[in-house]
Amino acid sequence: MREYQWTDAERSDPFTADVNDRRRVPVRIWYPAVEQTADPSAPYILDPTEFTGVEDVQGAAHVRTNAHLDAEVAADRFPLLLYNHGGGWPRFTGTFIGEELASHGYIVASVGHDGFNQSTQRPDGSSAANDALPFPEQGEDLKAGALAAWDHLEEHFFPQWIADNLYALARLEELAVDSSSPFAGRLDLGLVGALGWSFGGATAIQLLSQDRRVTAAVDMDGQLFGGAHTRGAAAPFMLLKSTGVDVPPSETEEERERTEGIIVELVAMVTEREDALIAASTADWYRVEVAESTHGTFSDFLHLTPDGIGEIGSERGHQVLTGVTRAFFDRYLKAAPATALDQALTSFAELSVERN
Repeated sequence: MREYQWTDAERSDPFTADVNDRRRVPVRIWYPAVEQTADPSAPYILDPTEFTGVEDVQGAAHVRTNAHLDAEVAADRFPLLLYNHGGGWPRFTGTFIGEELASHGYIVASVGHDGFNQSTQRPDGSSAANDALPFPEQGEDLKAGALAAWDHLEEHFFPQWIADNLYALARLEELAVDSSSPFAGRLDLGLVGALGWSFGGATAIQLLSQDRRVTAAVDMDGQLFGGAHTRGAAAPFMLLKSTGVDVPPSETEEERERTEGIIVELVAMVTEREDALIAASTADWYRVEVAESTHGTFSDFLHLTPDGIGEIGSERGHQVLTGVTRAFFDRYLKAAPATALDQALTSFAELSVERN
């Protein structure tokens, strides 16, 4: 595992109050390494000061991963996967799947997004907090508040996430040909995929829809933003879906029923966009529900809080998710037999599958 802190000199950062601030793009990369003799020792959090004041993240400062920090890259060319975290979470909360995919011959670059993550401080000591574009105030009207938040994300955040990925991809292309780079000759840029959780999943689908360099994508429980649902996709994608819905606590049964009704309405709106995406697309598509899962199942969240929500549990949930995601990318980036993906989709009893 290796990290980079890149700065896009061509873009200002809309989330910080400093008008001279340039957009920073931190990236964590998991990759196949030459055989190591030392124990894996890469920390889950490389620099705890990046998350000063964030108790949830600081509580995981002691965690070690299965990766070797800055190990030599294995001598081969590997497909590249762009990973995007969920909104409001750090870039490494997909470690469970980043390490797994790297272990099976992929280079996985997890793109971070300051302003909509938990970073509070950059390596140079400057602030990474969002002090310029706060979310709209949430009033008592749950539906109106949700729609206002979606509009805010669509207008201000989603375009920056797409731009962050395009900038990161350009830098990765430079690393692939820079003789001084550890990734020189190791990235197969003819085989690029995208995946992500939540807001990051929507980012993966949008990249697939608008950038021909991206030729396969997996959306891990993310509602769609951007124009992908109207444009469609000309390359294969998979929508992985949770089945559990979190209902905020209510004082009365009547309030709970009203809240559940609003959530059902919002979920229907999300599904409508998925249906439009599928109808407008011309390549293979899969919509896969994971029984007894919740939104957090698709991240490291349940590993960090093993007693958290979701009946499926973190170990089984991640076994299912890594199995089907790897089979998908093996099929469409490594030309594995279609039967291998079919087997993955049918071997996990938790999966319900729609496909073309």
